[in-house]
Amino acid sequence: DSVHEGTISSIMPFGVFVNIGGVEGLVHVSQLSKTRLEKPEDAFKRGETLKVKILSADREKGKLSLTHREFEPSPWENIEKAYSVGQRVKGVVQRITDFGAFVAVAPRVEGLLRVTDLSWTQRVKHPSDVVSVGQELELEVLEVSAERRRLSLGYKQTQENPWLTLTERLPIGSDVEGVVQSSGVQGLVVRVLDSFDGFVPRSKMLNAGPGKKVAVAAGETISCVVVDAAPATSSLILAMKNADGSVAGGDHGSNRSENKGEGRGEGRGERRPDRRGDGQFSVPIPKGMAAGEEVSLGDLLNEAQRKSLRNG
Repeated sequence: DSVHEGTISSIMPFGVFVNIGGVEGLVHVSQLSKTRLEKPEDAFKRGETLKVKILSADREKGKLSLTHREFEPSPWENIEKAYSVGQRVKGVVQRITDFGAFVAVAPRVEGLLRVTDLSWTQRVKHPSDVVSVGQELELEVLEVSAERRRLSLGYKQTQENPWLTLTERLPIGSDVEGVVQSSGVQGLVVRVLDSFDGFVPRSKMLNAGPGKKVAVAAGETISCVVVDAAPATSSLILAMKNADGSVAGGDHGSNRSENKGEGRGEGRGERRPDRRGDGQFSVPIPKGMAAGEEVSLGDLLNEAQRKSLRNG
């Protein structure tokens, strides 16, 4: 019979050695678990009894290869009992990818922390800008599924959402300075109050007429006026302001009725970028803007196209 019970005699980074009746065999790290296992010492202890199966035996070299994978109960079987949506958990970042970070919340259980769930206010270009491997985080469970072996985690959900009080700090029509984060064909992403990423459509930029290159570069500090703010959709629209106080695209004062809705982008074919149910803007910014940034239909049209659209 190739199935045996043995005792773990030592643990190494590449696997564990198991003593079976006086004969020692190796369970390689790839044969220890059905799930990814970075460090065997996190899941097994010396002296622990382990059920194993013989894969191969080399009598001449005295090597015995073993496996434990098929005898290990899957940690996902009872995952929905261990974790629930809204629960706070602590975990350690194991790996970082372009789309998020994998965080170990228990031995052999990793959850995915997506890049979109790292910050309320900033458009994070890469997870490594916020978290690092080995860092311990407090997270909130967003989704859990035993069937799909999925555990989705959120970092920003453990913090207060500053967008909810943004209009108190930045009323419509108020002046604000910001630092350009990225510059593209359709406009600028500008960080204000050191936290919020707002969008300046091309139509609300100074000296950015049809056919002209965008003259503002990342890192520049510019003066702006708040055109619109929608905390529920994390949307902040800005217009550039000249040294003489004039505002690109028209005077966006705090009195919406006097401006006939210009502050909200109404009546000019420039409605605020609306978000769909999945939390993304409805119209994507063309190539050249940072990932995740999108704009309204009005900002994709030139003046002639807008006039044609209004005249039917």
